[in-house]
Amino acid sequence: MTALCKGSGRMNEGRRELNGQAQLSLAWLLAQKTFIVPIPGTGKVKNLQENIQAANLVLTAEDLKEIDSALAEFKVHGGRMNEEQMKVVEQ
Repeated sequence: MTALCKGSGRMNEGRRELNGQAQLSLAWLLAQKTFIVPIPGTGKVKNLQENIQAANLVLTAEDLKEIDSALAEFKVHGGRMNEEQMKVVEQ
């Protein structure tokens, strides 16, 4: 999501109220499915408060399309788990 905040002109310009990439990342995760609940870690109250504010950011369909388009440009390297772990998952 770092590249999205820096590389996406409209999202970057239109979201000046954001305190950073973490909020956009959390808002994007929250917009994916109702059962996805991100659990960000932090050691500072200030960061926790900023993370909570991500729940107030409503991404439009156009925003999500722009993010998906930017993500599609990234090439994924490697699997999500090693071969031994995948055997357990695929049972």
